[in-house]
This record gives sequence, C-alpha cells and structure tokens, in this order.
Amino acid sequence: MEKNSIKSLGILYSRYCPAKCRHCGTEAGPQRKGKLEFEIIEKILTRLKKYSVTDLGISGGEPLSFYTDILNIATIAKKNGISLTIFSNAFWAKNEEITEHYLSNLKERGLKMLQLSTDQFHQEFIDKKNIVMAANVAERLEISCSIILPSPASGWSTIQTLSYLEMECNAPLVTHPIHPIGRALELDDSYFQWRELTLEGCELVGRIEVDSTALVAQCPPASDFSESNPLILGDLHNDSIEDMMDKYQHTLLYWVLGNYGPLGLYYLFLESGVEVTAPIIGKVSNCQLCQQLTSHPQYFKDFTTFEKIDLQSGHSMSLENQQRCSEIIEKSQKRN
Repeated sequence: MEKNSIKSLGILYSRYCPAKCRHCGTEAGPQRKGKLEFEIIEKILTRLKKYSVTDLGISGGEPLSFYTDILNIATIAKKNGISLTIFSNAFWAKNEEITEHYLSNLKERGLKMLQLSTDQFHQEFIDKKNIVMAANVAERLEISCSIILPSPASGWSTIQTLSYLEMECNAPLVTHPIHPIGRALELDDSYFQWRELTLEGCELVGRIEVDSTALVAQCPPASDFSESNPLILGDLHNDSIEDMMDKYQHTLLYWVLGNYGPLGLYYLFLESGVEVTAPIIGKVSNCQLCQQLTSHPQYFKDFTTFEKIDLQSGHSMSLENQQRCSEIIEKSQKRN
C-alpha cells in the first residue's frame, strides 16, 4: 500500500484583491479582509521539507498587494530551503522601474516561478500591458514565468488576448476553462465548457491548500467548502501540519478521488446501494459533483454499513480496501 502523494502545498494568503473579476473562484475583491498569520506560515515553512515539498505556492486574492509581507515570507522560506511560486494579476507592473524593483527583490529571496493571470474579466481592471511588462522583466531577470488565461466557452476574447501576448512577450501561454465555482456561478451558463464527466483521477487531489483563515484542504477548490466537509483536513489554529498531512496520506477517500475522481466516488456509492441524488449528466462539473457527494455525511455512513469500509478513517487505508473499492467502481462503470 502506498500513501497518498502530496503533490504541492500552497497558501491562499488573502482574499483581498484590487480587482473584482466576475469569474473569480475565490470571490476576491477590494472589500475582502484578513490574511494568514505569519506565525502559521513560519510553522509551515519549517516543516515542508519533511514531506519532500521544496516549493511553496502563494495565491489570493492578489498576494503582491502585501508586498512587504511576501518579502518577509520569502526570506523565511529561503532560510528553510523553500522556493516560491507566486500567482499574480500584475496590477503592480505599471512601469519597468517598479516591475524590476518588485521582481528583483523577490528573486534574491528565492522566487522560482511567476504565474500571471489575465483574460477579458481581469482586463476590466488591469491592462494587459501590465502582464507583458511583468513577463518581459521576469525573462530579463531569468525568473520562470507563464501566463494563464481562463477561457470562456465562446467568443473571441481569448484568441485576441493570446495573439497580443504572443506578439509582445515570450512567456508560455496556458488556457483553461472558466470553472463554475465562486463568483463565476453568477455568470451565464454559456461561459462554461460543460463536458461529460469521466472516470479518471482528479489532478487537484494532493495539491494541499492553506486558506487565509488557516483551514487546510486537500485541494484548492475545497478550501471554500464547509469546515465539516471531509475534504477539509483541519485548522492550523488547533491542529498540527503533521497531523493533517498524515490524515491526507492515509485516508481512503482521497485515494479514491485521486485514482478515479468524483465520478468514481459516485459509482462507489451507487453500486454499494447508497441512494445518491447528485446529478452526473448535464451542466455539472467535477468540483460541483465532488462537493455534492462529500457534503452528505449519510452517503458515507450508508457506505460503511453496506461495505464495512469507512472511507474517512485512516484505519481503512489498506491494499485490501483499495482493491475492493476498485472492483466496485469498475463493476458500476460497466453497468453505466
């Protein structure tokens, strides 16, 4: 039996952002308050290498709204042999002098990667020229940089932005669908690329996320779930990072999601006799299905009754139980 793999660890430092994009999954904006305490971040940084994690992702909101804080975090990270990946909308990249000041100081303290974001919604608040400025200065300073573009299901906005960026900078460009989570749920359905759910492992599993409230989730979207949801590993105000990492590595539920995704969990419940009401056809995403399934404690109780396997218990993470779950899921898949 192998433990669940920890792919990465990131902190959502604050949900404050100078922009209030209509598709924001974290519902960030100028009115959001609060940030993760420095003492908690310091504890995380001193323990990461124990789990073979050598890079810390910092996102938001807009983390570089707290530039001095991030410099302090970077200094502690470097002392502990941890590099940083920072996610930013480049609101600060207003001219070359300011941009070089921001990035050169961060590079000295171990900035490994700069992940920039832009699209039609970001550009309502931040000019795409800022993205170009940040990407080009990062290239000159030899900081790895890529640009991420959340893409609506239709329209020319993404193509126009891609064409502009391809002409103006050399950074790799990455597109992904707009996810129907957070503030994006208020958008018209036409913005989303509704795809048939498939039986495959979720790549977000094991990308541990520490929210600005100190809640720790086993994947970034789950940081917005209820504290009682089993995808929440704990609270760093009350629980140790070691206990939460151990919980993640030894919990069968995360193994199921990591190998078969939310649809696998659905089939696991269904084939075992659990009365599942969550829809899997039509306008539903993996994250939505996952939240609907994991938010129902009765599903887990019924499954335990029928199969004598507690998916949420660390004592159930055995090769025998993994094989049994695989058999149930694959049997259900053939029927459906």
